[in-house]
Amino acid sequence: MKSRRFTEAPPDIGQPEVPELPKLTEPEPELERSPPAVPALEPLPPQLQRTHAKAAQKVLKGLRLNLQRLSAILPMGLGDGALGASIVKELFRTTKMRPFRALVLMPEVMLEEAEARYKAVAGGGLLVMRLEASDSGTDKVVKALTSSIGLVVVGSYADAIYFVRGFRRARSQLMNLLVCEMAHVALTDDEDAYKVVMEWEKTYRVQVLQSLFISGQSLEADPVQGLEEATMEVPGVPSYKVVARRGGPGGPEVFAVHLEQAQKSGLTVPLKLVVLQANSKGLIEGLAALHQSLGVEIVKAIPESAGGGKEEAVDVLNQEVQNRTQGQCKVLVGTAVPDAILVVGNQPDPMFLLQAVGQLAFKVRQKKAAYIVILGGSGPAPTAAWQAMSAHDPRLKLAMQKAAVDRAKRGQSLGWEDLPSLLQDMLVDGFGPEKVSKNWLLKAVDEAILNAADSWDLMYGHFLAFRETMEDPTKPVPLGAEIHGVEVGKWVARQFLAWRSGTLSPNRRELLTQGGLDVEEKDSQSFAQGLAEFEQHVQDRHGNPYVPPAYFTPSGFPLAAWCIKQRADWRRGLLSVERQYMLDAVGFSPVAHPDDVAVREETRAVEAILRSGQLFPQKRRNRIFADLLKRYHPDSMARLVRRTNKAALDQVVQFLAGYRK
Repeated sequence: MKSRRFTEAPPDIGQPEVPELPKLTEPEPELERSPPAVPALEPLPPQLQRTHAKAAQKVLKGLRLNLQRLSAILPMGLGDGALGASIVKELFRTTKMRPFRALVLMPEVMLEEAEARYKAVAGGGLLVMRLEASDSGTDKVVKALTSSIGLVVVGSYADAIYFVRGFRRARSQLMNLLVCEMAHVALTDDEDAYKVVMEWEKTYRVQVLQSLFISGQSLEADPVQGLEEATMEVPGVPSYKVVARRGGPGGPEVFAVHLEQAQKSGLTVPLKLVVLQANSKGLIEGLAALHQSLGVEIVKAIPESAGGGKEEAVDVLNQEVQNRTQGQCKVLVGTAVPDAILVVGNQPDPMFLLQAVGQLAFKVRQKKAAYIVILGGSGPAPTAAWQAMSAHDPRLKLAMQKAAVDRAKRGQSLGWEDLPSLLQDMLVDGFGPEKVSKNWLLKAVDEAILNAADSWDLMYGHFLAFRETMEDPTKPVPLGAEIHGVEVGKWVARQFLAWRSGTLSPNRRELLTQGGLDVEEKDSQSFAQGLAEFEQHVQDRHGNPYVPPAYFTPSGFPLAAWCIKQRADWRRGLLSVERQYMLDAVGFSPVAHPDDVAVREETRAVEAILRSGQLFPQKRRNRIFADLLKRYHPDSMARLVRRTNKAALDQVVQFLAGYRK
């Protein structure tokens, strides 16, 4: 059924009435019967509202210039759906295109508040609905698409497919706007967000006219900045604008307020870390001391639903703290803009913490700093808190990287004077009846370096320490090299494999170069050693070239990883002809043999036939390949079907396909 087009919008009555459709048997769609309750929203700070207004103007200007992709950069927690909601409403009000369709996606932890923000601005024909992860949710999307003049669907990144299914079933032609809140989660390990932000059309094959990315950081290394640089007039078509030079996945950044700028303008305050004793008494007395010493009045506890403490425990804690502070300091779960957050629990939700840390930094109630409270220095909660703070403040992330390198290089804990100044400034000491000592804080920092910092930075520090012990630093690091009980040599070998395969970031390549590594020289050495190790491996296995996954030779060489690297380079045309001949001469095939022993016997027989025909003319080699493919096809290979299953046959055919060139 084709979508109906409406020429007039219904009266402004908040949530619009849904017209009766010929093919609907019910007078009203099911989704309109019992709309979910909209939670009460705390007003945003005035300065933040003014910032949102400026950002909205810039974004709307870019959208009206027909930019297909554009980004607005705001520190985490400063979006919360308010910016996107105002943009969607204004775009719907001013555009003439009907029907209007917008999809707003975000981490699941944002949904409740963001949905409320969008519902708060709805009206004038806009229907706002939550995307449900179910078949009935898809049905509701279909009904809404075929009955509403203006539709905004709000959902999580993980549930985007349910909207896409409804969109296809409704036979809608295109989507006006895709809004991605906290789009930078696509740069972490969130595969669902990555598919939406970076590969929307490739993954879902739904045409989107324009995409808006609201992010805490740039989505690309070299972004196009500002409308002036990003757009230009097209001669002969004065009403249209195009991107002057190609941007990355997020397009031009039409508005950006980074954290340092936000602090200078009074939008946010610096974050401080408070470490309390990991017991009930230490927690209660510590929170009371925070109130007395630093004026903390509202503490937000991470709820149990986000991996925090149990509700009953938070209630007891709140009562105890109020008793000690005459009711002037409270510990709550639902508050949006606290003075401090308490991070406890077995496994705090990283996305929840990112949002909580961003909201904590709001400049409200004249506060000069905001506090993150952890218990002790080890465990999942302190680790999650450090990671959230590092993601919130890029400067802290750099400080943690430096501290990790220094700590690993020394092979021991850092002293107070060894910490980067930013780390010193954010640690709160000397408060409360027992006066938190620097030694106690240093222990917490050491735990954070070992558990929350990037393991790559720690290994890089060990590598630098080993280089200082070498009599001749120009020589390569031996494969069996160790320092501080850490196998540095194998790590260096893995870095070069990643470098040559293109999976090592430019920053890490630069660091390795500064450390004195020559990738070209090392690559030649690695290839020569791998060739010798593979030849010895085949000899030891009586001519069998199979290399098990993750296999290291007796000398410690990562032969399995080396084989994967050579085959990847061979496939992509990155392997020189000389190296191809050298590999072929020792029996190395461009396609890996299967792990299954029975199937591997067949692929080895296939490889023997192919190798025996290498000296024949091209036409003869083509005929040999065609005969093999026919022989092992499931429909014509009765002999193998009797001995094995179709899945095994498929593996043989896949081996042949990989060997084709």
